[in-house]
Amino acid sequence: MKPQRIELIQGSESWLSWRRCHLTATDTAKIMGLSKWGTATDVYQDKMGLVPEKPMNAAMKAGVENEPVARKLLSLEYGFDFEPAVYESGEYPFMGASLDAITKYGKKGGEIKCVGQKTYGRAWEGDIDEEYRIQCQKQMFVSDLQEWILFFMLVDKEEHKDKLTYNITIKRDEAFIAKMIKAENDFWFNHIIPQIPPPMTFRDWEVRDNTFENNLALKWVESKEAEDNAIKVRKGFEAQLKELCEGKSVHYKQAGVKVQQISRKGVVDWDKVCLQWEISKEELEKYRKEKSCYVKIRSEV
Repeated sequence: MKPQRIELIQGSESWLSWRRCHLTATDTAKIMGLSKWGTATDVYQDKMGLVPEKPMNAAMKAGVENEPVARKLLSLEYGFDFEPAVYESGEYPFMGASLDAITKYGKKGGEIKCVGQKTYGRAWEGDIDEEYRIQCQKQMFVSDLQEWILFFMLVDKEEHKDKLTYNITIKRDEAFIAKMIKAENDFWFNHIIPQIPPPMTFRDWEVRDNTFENNLALKWVESKEAEDNAIKVRKGFEAQLKELCEGKSVHYKQAGVKVQQISRKGVVDWDKVCLQWEISKEELEKYRKEKSCYVKIRSEV
C-alpha cells in the first residue's frame, strides 16, 4: 500500500497529538534498544502522556532555526524542490515519520542535521551516528523509497560565513527493516494498545550513591525484613489459635483478642449465569457456590 501524506504543520499542536499516536523515526532506535538518547520506556511514557513535552535545548533550537536554510542548500545541490512533510505508512498506519525534506510527489527525500563542529567533523570523516542511519531507514520505509539523503550542515556562530555542508546517500536495508517492523509491531500491540509498560532496562534507573539516601534505603530493607519475620510469627500464632478454638468464636478477655468464626453464603458465579440468557431465580440458585467459612482475629487494644 502507498504511504499516506498527512496535512500537518510540524511543531503545531495537531502535529504533537499526531506524534503521540504514532511510532515515528526518532522512536525506532529507542524501541529497538539501539539509542544512546532514550529507551523503550521513554517512548511508552511519551505516547501515554505520562511525561510533559520536553523543552528544546540549545542544539535543538539551532536545528529548527537553521533547517529552512539547510533545506534550500539541499534543494540547490540536488536540483529538486524539497519541502517538509508528515507521512504515515500505508501498510502499518501506526508507523509515521516527520520528514525534513521530500519532493512534492514523494520521489526523493532526506534527513537534515544542523550540527556543531564536532559532529560535522565526524561525519566528514565517515563516522556517522548509527541512530541517524536508523532514523533514515524508518523514513525510507514509511515513504516507500529505496534511498535517502543524510544532509549535514555546520551551524557556525559567525553568521557571515558560508554554510558548510556534507551529505551521504543511505541505501535501504531490508534485513534491518524487517527487524524494525517486528520490534515496532510488538511494542505497539503488546505495550501501547493494552497500556502495559515495557520491561525497564538498566538505563531507565537513576543511580544514586549519596550516603544519606542509601542509609535510608538500608533502613527500609532492615525494617522490611523485620516486618516479614513478624508476619511469619503472627501467622504461626493465628494457626494455633484457630485450631484451639475448634470452630467456636472465642473472646480472650485478658489479652483483649477475639477470634470470630464467620460463615457466609456463597456468591453467584456470574460467569456461568452469563452463558444463559433467560433464567428464573429458582434456576439461578443452582449456580450459587457452596458457602465458605473463615476466621477473623482482632485486637481490642
